[in-house]
Amino acid sequence: MTTATQDQGADIALVHRRHADPATITLEGMGARAATLGADPIGAVSALWEQGARHVVLPEPVDLSAAGDGERAVRALVALRELTSRAIAVEWRLHLGGDAEAVTPFRHLAPPQAVTGVPDAAGLLDQWRTDYFFGACVFRRGPGFLQVRDKRDGQLSRITIDEADFIAAVDALEAGAPADAVSAGIVGDLAAEGLVGRAGAHVWWTPCRVLRWPTPAMLF
Repeated sequence: MTTATQDQGADIALVHRRHADPATITLEGMGARAATLGADPIGAVSALWEQGARHVVLPEPVDLSAAGDGERAVRALVALRELTSRAIAVEWRLHLGGDAEAVTPFRHLAPPQAVTGVPDAAGLLDQWRTDYFFGACVFRRGPGFLQVRDKRDGQLSRITIDEADFIAAVDALEAGAPADAVSAGIVGDLAAEGLVGRAGAHVWWTPCRVLRWPTPAMLF
């Protein structure tokens, strides 16, 4: 697969429906509708949820290869994080630039329908699907702190962030940002914990925001 023909200046298109079951397509009000992500993917997904979207298709592959547009890829990944947070069914594809480890910071997102660009793409996708479960890496905010709960490796790790400069960095990274807009040291520290993803010269905050507890809070 190649993504060289993508119009990088165009907006990111998507299609949304009120239900993922194909049997509902012909029902009144349940058909597919076109939309775009715009410059604010967080706001766009929130609006889709309010409109009743429960199934979203991103026709354009997310391209993390050297030929891809990093800002564009980050907007798509931020949208995927928000869709995953709301348990909205999503269909998407991922193109890698030869580095299978690039998926490590966001393997808690809903797995794609296809992966290309690495030698064992099928094996990578199978493992992603096997390991995936809702709420694998989430965060919540409190007064003056935020806490990440990460179970991507099978055991629960709790990371509490209460330094003002780190919280400000997370605020900037949540919607994605150029790497040089955030302290390199802070980005490095967060990336070491798998909490930051990178696409080209852009970086983004990978944990999903907790919108509702998938299990009793004390068990999670």
